Amino acid sequence: MIDVAPAEELDVKLNDMVFANKKTFDKKYDAIRKCIELIFQAGEELEANPQSKLDALKQWYTVNGSEVEEATLNWKLRKNYFQLKI
Repeated sequence: MIDVAPAEELDVKLNDMVFANKKTFDKKYDAIRKCIELIFQAGEELEANPQSKLDALKQWYTVNGSEVEEATLNWKLRKNYFQLKI
């Protein structure tokens, strides 16, 4: 099993991370690497299409039970960006 959590939950201030114990890391290295590559690929695709990025962020808020105005979403998109390099 792999647990993924926001870095703030772990009181980590620098970057979001994926934590795995040594056994999981060793046994599932290829799957972990592929997952991370797919996350970066999705980030690159969203960066290339601002409307898709806006739609994905709006969907995330909707799925998680929040209503947010488009102006707020645009502000969040200007403030935050996807890091695209490992």
